[in-house]
Amino acid sequence: DDLDTVVARVRQVCPAVSIYVDLTELRGFRYHTGLVFAVYVEGRGSSVAKGGRYDNIGAVFGRDRPATGFAIDLKALVDAIAPPSLERSPIVAPRSEDPALLAKITALREAGRIVMVDLESNTQLIGVESLVNQAGEWVVVAANEVSE
Repeated sequence: DDLDTVVARVRQVCPAVSIYVDLTELRGFRYHTGLVFAVYVEGRGSSVAKGGRYDNIGAVFGRDRPATGFAIDLKALVDAIAPPSLERSPIVAPRSEDPALLAKITALREAGRIVMVDLESNTQLIGVESLVNQAGEWVVVAANEVSE
């Protein structure tokens, strides 16, 4: 059930991403206690990111709680992808579970736009466009048009 939940959530947030589950994967460190994952870029044989679930790792520091961690191989990632087009500024979207917003983000990305999800509600991002809800519809507005 946990694996189905993770796969469903990734498909909801990133519908264009291909997900393959390998139940025979034995990679990982001894501290992983659950799901491990790797991220691959099409046409590249090695991963650009790896991670997994680990529990109890903070117990020696008095903070025994579950966690998930990952590491990105920045050199491998940069080597694997083409530089993004900087002709237009990135679009900042708020963090939300709203299906209409997630669909708008997906459509913009499929159209070649860079969309960043603002996980910390950072209103200080300057010089970028934003996705805002106007009368129930998610629209892109220029940085100078965003009102707080």
